[in-house]
Amino acid sequence: SDAARKVLWTCLLDEPTLLIRFFFEKISLKERRIKSFQCLHRLMIYFTDIPPQFAHAIFNYVLGLLLNMVRSPLDGSQELIVNGLTLLWQIIPYLHGLVLKDLKQILRKEQAEMLILVSGNIPSTKKVIIHGPDVSQIPTQAIISEDTQFSNVLQEALEFFGISNLKRDQYYLIDIKTKQIHISDTYVRDFYFFRRNIHPQLSLVYMDIKQSKRELEQMSIFLKTTELSKVLFARYLLENTPFNQIHNCITFFHDELIKSPLFPRKPLESDFNLYTIIHNKELFHLDMLHKYNWTKLIACIFFNMDGKTSTTSDITLFLSVINGSFILHCEDLVMLRFCLATYINIVKHFRHIFATNGYLLIMPTFLHVYSNIQSNPMLKKAIEYCCRQFYILHRIPFILQMLGSISQLFNFDQSINITDTNKIQSIYLFRLLIALEQTNIDIMNDDYFILELVKNNSLITNRTINIPIGNMSVVAALGQGIMIPPTIIKSLDFCYADDDTIFTFLNCLDVCVTVVAYAPDSIRSLQMLNIIHILLPKYFEYIKDYTNKNDIQKNGRDEIKIIEKLSITIKTLISTTEWLTRTFIEPKCDTSLDGIYKYSRGSYRSASIAIDDDSVNRFIDDRTKSKTQDTDQLKQVSEFRWPRDIFLSIISIFIYFSSQRLNELIKLLHDSTIRMPELLDAKSHIRLADIVHTLLKLASFDPIITCCHGLQNYFQKLLPYTNWSDEQLRSALNHLLRRIDRMFIKICKKQMTKHCFDWEATAGILNGIYLTIDRHPYIAYFPNLKALISGCIALILNENQVDSNHSIPRLNTLIFPKEFSYSVIKLVGRYLLAINVCK
Repeated sequence: SDAARKVLWTCLLDEPTLLIRFFFEKISLKERRIKSFQCLHRLMIYFTDIPPQFAHAIFNYVLGLLLNMVRSPLDGSQELIVNGLTLLWQIIPYLHGLVLKDLKQILRKEQAEMLILVSGNIPSTKKVIIHGPDVSQIPTQAIISEDTQFSNVLQEALEFFGISNLKRDQYYLIDIKTKQIHISDTYVRDFYFFRRNIHPQLSLVYMDIKQSKRELEQMSIFLKTTELSKVLFARYLLENTPFNQIHNCITFFHDELIKSPLFPRKPLESDFNLYTIIHNKELFHLDMLHKYNWTKLIACIFFNMDGKTSTTSDITLFLSVINGSFILHCEDLVMLRFCLATYINIVKHFRHIFATNGYLLIMPTFLHVYSNIQSNPMLKKAIEYCCRQFYILHRIPFILQMLGSISQLFNFDQSINITDTNKIQSIYLFRLLIALEQTNIDIMNDDYFILELVKNNSLITNRTINIPIGNMSVVAALGQGIMIPPTIIKSLDFCYADDDTIFTFLNCLDVCVTVVAYAPDSIRSLQMLNIIHILLPKYFEYIKDYTNKNDIQKNGRDEIKIIEKLSITIKTLISTTEWLTRTFIEPKCDTSLDGIYKYSRGSYRSASIAIDDDSVNRFIDDRTKSKTQDTDQLKQVSEFRWPRDIFLSIISIFIYFSSQRLNELIKLLHDSTIRMPELLDAKSHIRLADIVHTLLKLASFDPIITCCHGLQNYFQKLLPYTNWSDEQLRSALNHLLRRIDRMFIKICKKQMTKHCFDWEATAGILNGIYLTIDRHPYIAYFPNLKALISGCIALILNENQVDSNHSIPRLNTLIFPKEFSYSVIKLVGRYLLAINVCK
């Protein structure tokens, strides 16, 4: 009634201390605690404006209660702590003059900052005393470090008291004073801080399954509720700080969190085992609220910081909390909207950081979630929409950072059916890029109203967008036929103000090639080559499938134009790779060569089977030799081999798919005016031959060279589809054939390398030469091809020939696998047939 309200309001104004004392006197009675706190909570909810004197009085009483629980905990203190912390954050908006720095000093003096502040940092206790199940047993002590968990303490106690393995799962650690059970995954330092000559007392207690499960659930809810109250307290404290003090308060709080050893561990702690056990997922929803308020707290910190900073160290740890929250609760719509809007706000606020390297901190999380949760269409569309906003904000820097941040996270092992969730599946990156390429209204519309949560509403709703008419879905407003353009966001760089916001996959490849051209021998350049190698085959399959499913006359011509644009990109890529033609300087010591062959994983026959006469004479010297030199040489060879292998794979795949697809399109279109575009010019072919030559020259030193996919693809997919009738190209092919012949001669000089060489992979190279002769019989008259054929025949015929100079007899075993012998026979037969046909 109004009379009761007026009386209560008068008490709040005139006698706030007396009113609060009435409630807190009943808290000492265990059976009246819940009712007293419920009355205070209702009072906070009922009055929208609490008098400051009452707010200060209740804050002092609640703070005193919490400090008393820290100094002398008692049975049932969990309930008092939870209710006290809840009252504490509810009263914060009505307090005036509360300064975080002063409050922290008071709580540190009372050793209670860990209970109330999320930035609390008190050293852990050095040891705990554990009493056994039998009171008569002598207790034991466990030494505690900063990262000791209760599971470690429990294991030591079980071993000390001789608990059998069959019953160990039913023993738990209980605090003697508070009677609260400890969860094994929690840290000791979160509960017990250092006190001189005072050590926590724990008891090892046996519990049945139902009782332990019930107490673990209650303890988990208590811990999560406590953490939630602490976050809410910090958040409301910062949000209600006066404007003239907010900068100093944010700076102090930011530094305290960075120095805290509990950050960002505590914000991301989650008990996954109990998420689906507790009725109605109570703990799961509590955890979601906890992560949601942490995200709001970090957003409050960020948006009160100077946005012109250019160092990522100020935001890295805080972004880890948002990333973890997004991973854990990305399928909740409220959390999804708020996290994505917070990402966009952070990108806009720290525009200079994200223009250089800020996206490296968030895009791996986006791609992990997008790759692992493809079954949720809401999540997929929201991530695609957010990435589209990132592209509008920063354009090319966003693409570069996104590709660079995930280049080492791909799952390259596609042979197994089990998906590695710690890796990113390359197909999903490709799907994301294709989704960004779509331009219809339905795709670009903000279905989940993410931009409504974006601060500094620099949004445009009625801007003219260059969208192809064929891809546009007409959205009418109230049947009036008016086009409603999608809500979009402004670019942060004025250079892009008038540019088109449409993203294309070809632009993405152009960006990768630009990076390679700018710094060809850098790590980022190798990452971009890897990205091109992963995405290019999928793009060929995509445009082929799109053409076949739609109007083949129109889309077929568009596909030819796309292939022609790709050829220009590939030519540019080849012209920037002069550094790949440098030769590798082999070590002068032959022992290292033998060592590489002995331990190579690409050798056909194990090195331990073959007997090496040189190694017998040098056995005593070699066994004392340091392995550091061999390791360094292997690393140098790998760094030399890998970029050339990736590069050759890219070009070979492009030529193979393009040549086949162009022939198919010309047959389907039936248009004589269409000309076959030139995929590679003579200069590019010569550059490729030089790169292959550098690898073949190293093959006698590194046996893995012949196994490289790039080298195999070059001989089997690019060599047969090249027109070798051009006079400029003949010398390049002759040069390669001569290098292969010399490689065979050099390998067969030493019996050790001959036994360990990967002849199966070499069969693939010979098979590529066979395919080239089959498509271009005129190369049979190339002089070095005849020498290579003769050398291969000599290899097969002299396989088990024994050198008379060897003092140790050789094993009469086959060196060459049947694949190599079959390839040689097939190559010789096709060569003789080509000679006869040309005559």
